[in-house]
Order: sequence, then C-alpha cells, then structure tokens
Amino acid sequence: MDHPVFFNRDARSNRGLAEAIKRSMRPSLLKSLMFWIRDESAKRSAYIAMRFFVFEFRFHELSALRAAVSKKPRSPLGITYWSATYYRLGPIAVKYSARPLAAWVPEPTDMTSPDRLRAAMAARLSRFEARFDFMVHVRASAERMPIEDASIEWSEVESPFRKVATIVIPVQVFDSPRQMEFCEDLSNTPWHSLPEHRPIGGINRVRKVVYEVLSKKRHELNKRARAEPGP
Repeated sequence: MDHPVFFNRDARSNRGLAEAIKRSMRPSLLKSLMFWIRDESAKRSAYIAMRFFVFEFRFHELSALRAAVSKKPRSPLGITYWSATYYRLGPIAVKYSARPLAAWVPEPTDMTSPDRLRAAMAARLSRFEARFDFMVHVRASAERMPIEDASIEWSEVESPFRKVATIVIPVQVFDSPRQMEFCEDLSNTPWHSLPEHRPIGGINRVRKVVYEVLSKKRHELNKRARAEPGP
C-alpha cells in the first residue's frame, strides 16, 4: 500500500465493510434517497460511506480510507510503500516500508489512461534501473503500537525506520505477452513466508483466508492449475 495504515481496525471491521459493499450492489431506500447522485458507482461509494462509516461512527477509519484513495501516483517506481499490517521478525513485531531512491521518474502522457502506471514504469525500466530502501519499523510499545488495530500509525519518533537492504529492479521489458501470462498465473499472499517472518494480527488472518479463496477462484475462471512458479 502507498499509505502507512490500513483503513479497517480489525477483522470484524473488515467483514462489516465487505458486507456493506455487497449490500451497495442491491436496491435500497438509502440509495434511492441519494437522487442528486446520477453515477451508479458514485452512488454505491456514497452508500458505503454512509452505511458503514458514518452510521457506525467509524470516522477514524473513514479518514484513513479517504487519505489512501485520494492519492494519484504518477509511477509505481516513485512512491513509498508500507506493509500497513504487522509481521514477525524472529521474536519481535515489525512493519515494513520501501522508499524509492531519488531518480528520474517519467510523467505519464495520459493521466486518464487505466494503464498509465504500467506505461510510466515501462518507460523508466527501458532505460534505467530502480532502487528502493527496504526498511523495518520495530515495535517499541505494546500500548502505543498495537497489533490488533491496523488503523493506528506507529510513531517514527519513538521508533525510527531502520534500513536493512536495497531493492534493485534492473533494466528490463516486463510486459511481454509471455510475462503477462506468467503474472496472471501467480498467487500473491503475505503468508507465503518463513515461520520466523509470518504475518500477525487480525487483518492478516483475514487475508490468509480471502487471498486463498480469490486465488482458487481466479485459476478456476482461467482454467489453469494452481502451482508454484518454476525457474
């Protein structure tokens, strides 16, 4: 994520948001009262905001969601990323972050294009490598740095990020038809890790189940077998 916190506190909140999204697809009195909103997608978004965040007094989570979705990055290689959720690093709990090292990042030629971020990344990697500082944020206080509330930002004053590695993305062409097909067959999950690095916290426990279901469904629709990638 390109935002330091998640927009749901815990598993219960995450399920509530999913249920509100599902209900927003059906006719309702609340949606019908929003007569001034013509666009159906905008009406659904307004319904979710009212039904889940406002009516249930989840203003802190609404603020985090609005801050996350309001960003308009110009390239995936020019923004800072956060894990937003928590992980083991041996006996301690940490968050992760990846910050781009200062370098040229191309401007998209068309900010309205749905492929603008891919185009910007392709333009950069066709000529230059990209580098990120990979950092860990060590939990210093159980009280002020909770694990079961993913909407709370950990203090960088109390516990600064520590650089542990450099991510290097070499010059390449990454969007050939063969590579795009290979990408479509991959399954992403933070639980694909060593036990010493496993995800922790309620949001990550939800992700373990949801990502597995999504992977199975996508491979079923694509009529492809799920398998580990080869060399």
